[in-house]
Amino acid sequence: MDTDAVDEESIWREYQRLSGLLNERKHRLWVAVESAELGREGISTAARATGLSRTTIDQGLDELGQRRPGGALRRGRVRHAGAGRKAATEKDPELLSRLEQLVEPTTPGNPESALHWTCKRTRPVVRSAQDAEASGWSAESL
Repeated sequence: MDTDAVDEESIWREYQRLSGLLNERKHRLWVAVESAELGREGISTAARATGLSRTTIDQGLDELGQRRPGGALRRGRVRHAGAGRKAATEKDPELLSRLEQLVEPTTPGNPESALHWTCKRTRPVVRSAQDAEASGWSAESL
């Protein structure tokens, strides 16, 4: 049997065992360590075994200092600062107030409290928001 096939199979098995336990960064670092241990062709073998892209594994090697120093993230960070999806309220500052208008008629309790409850289920709220958005989010549509 080909040693690359054996390496791929063992990496795949380990990856399946760990996949639910690791976050994005730890996946990247673990696969980078595995690829570094395989030596030449390690990145390609690890990429085939895990389905991660070669650039992701390269980034993991950089973070580990296997390539060039200074590529590491600060401890505790999964992504670089500013990376990832922007908050929906950052894209649309009025979103929170419009959502509150959608659920306000069904919100019991003290209106002064920071904690709000609603009797509406998620899907009807989503449908109402989609209908309101289609009609331009006017106050009448809420």
